[in-house]
Amino acid sequence: MVLATDEDIGTVIVIGAGVAGLAAARKLVQLGWKVTVLEGRDRIGGRVCTQGYKGVAIDLGASWIHGIEGNPLTEISAQLGLKHQPTSLEGSCFFDVNGKGLNAQASRSLIKRYQSLLSESSQTPVDADQSVESAVPWLSVSQPICESEQRYLTWIKAAFASYMGADVFHHSWAYLNDDKPFGGANHLLVDGYAPIVKFLAQGLNIQLGQVVKQVIYNREHVVVKTETAQFVADRVIVTLPLGVLQSGQVSFEPPLPASKQQAVQRLGMGLLNKIILCFPRCFWQPEIDFIGYVSDNSGDSPLLLNLLPHVGNPVLVAFLGGETARKSEKLQDRQLVKQVMSSLQRMYGKEIPQPTTTIVTRWGSDRFACGSYSFIPVGASGEDYDILATPVEKRLFFAGEATNREHPGTVHGALLSGIRAACQLT
Repeated sequence: MVLATDEDIGTVIVIGAGVAGLAAARKLVQLGWKVTVLEGRDRIGGRVCTQGYKGVAIDLGASWIHGIEGNPLTEISAQLGLKHQPTSLEGSCFFDVNGKGLNAQASRSLIKRYQSLLSESSQTPVDADQSVESAVPWLSVSQPICESEQRYLTWIKAAFASYMGADVFHHSWAYLNDDKPFGGANHLLVDGYAPIVKFLAQGLNIQLGQVVKQVIYNREHVVVKTETAQFVADRVIVTLPLGVLQSGQVSFEPPLPASKQQAVQRLGMGLLNKIILCFPRCFWQPEIDFIGYVSDNSGDSPLLLNLLPHVGNPVLVAFLGGETARKSEKLQDRQLVKQVMSSLQRMYGKEIPQPTTTIVTRWGSDRFACGSYSFIPVGASGEDYDILATPVEKRLFFAGEATNREHPGTVHGALLSGIRAACQLT
């Protein structure tokens, strides 16, 4: 560990109090720097947001530790004594469009095809990039197929969009698995991500409600202008989400290098939204992890997460991803809840109870997020993540999941990027 010396220590502003920003600020403080974190929201955490319901925690944004083996989040959760439990599609129940349960063989076949798509490895040259849908023959069938097969394809595509945040016709085939995930199962945190966010923020100087509008930098210092104030620092770490950078809400003077601007626009900002239904009682199989609904309507949620085994309360979380999620943000909450309830009534009968509480997320419409997490669309490459991570003039440094080529789209990716950016200052 290299500590800042009296000669080079100065002020550092971290823009954004998400996991990347908090990790960067925490590391900088450990290294001896003077740090101020500016956050536009009235809370910390960014795209990590935990809401309480009847004494249990429900994550509205990130939910899982993706791969617990060697993951720094596993180490932090152990340090804090946090419980986390695995989830698996194998422990699920699937229903067809008429609400009839799929038999074990059909369920296994559907899961196998879906998981094979997620684990595909491309041999396509970068200069011949194409979408996942175009590259995988059985996703883009041209000949007529039976109704049940068409429904299976519809479900697989919807489930892919819910996991990746982007559709098969947007996601790059050449870079489908360009990341380097940690091993082991994906685990849900029983108490949500809130304790980890709180831990990372301990002892930091965080100013909420500071909406950054402009960053002016030169060889001497950096000026950060917000809607209500102005801050001067020696260096700045920018942890704005990719979607916010794409929106142009924050300007840079002088403009960022052309290569960085182009990388920002080439990468894609995916979207995953949740429709959370809290019920007075459990009417589904209490021990399962997911409920799969194989619908002929691409607008239906393909998967519902059962939180009962994890939080002890009858709560279901429906997922909508990609373009379906974007279109759904134009609908009212009651319309989306009604749509999920219609699916549940087909599966479990008309007499099921109505939810007592509902929560609908709209990360695409959130001006501080403009989406959920990054992905590589056709025309972009993994190198764009590296370009985003590159410092500018030794004054501007960058962190966030979209700057971590090995772990994009994850909380641990954001965490590690913040630590990396902090170390780049020394």
